[in-house]
Amino acid sequence: MEGIGRDLAWVGGQLRALRDRRGVSQAELARRTGVARTHLIAMEQGQHEPSLELLGKVAAALEYRLPELVWYLAGEPFADPAAPLAARVRLRRDQLGLRAAELAALAGTTRATISQIEAGVNANPGIRLLARLARALQCCPSELAPPRPTGRGRERPDRASAVVAGVRS
Repeated sequence: MEGIGRDLAWVGGQLRALRDRRGVSQAELARRTGVARTHLIAMEQGQHEPSLELLGKVAAALEYRLPELVWYLAGEPFADPAAPLAARVRLRRDQLGLRAAELAALAGTTRATISQIEAGVNANPGIRLLARLARALQCCPSELAPPRPTGRGRERPDRASAVVAGVRS
């Protein structure tokens, strides 16, 4: 399976490839991150799992943005702003080892609805269904939300106007 389930040897190899691409030696990376070279070697060999803090140091030292580095290593399609809802739901369900019927039961919907969402037939579920799916898939609803059309709206809703309009958050 692709994604976070990848083994540490693969992750280490990818980190080494990124380091090599930037022309940075292990010794230089150790200096830039403040991490022992032996630890970096073990990480590149898949013997140590890099923490988020360490990945942040590596990203900064190699001039990558941390979210891009994590996305590169984890391979999460729903982290890609262009990935459709169908891909995001299918990936999370697969990661959790759920059958479509199990997801449907956890989300309080039908197996047919899950099939339609994963097939892309229903790419526009209501907010309540989206919230239930997210809860069942153990993620934030915004991680499932498909990309917004370009040129419409602001980046995030204004909380004050939502309260004025009588919408609870």
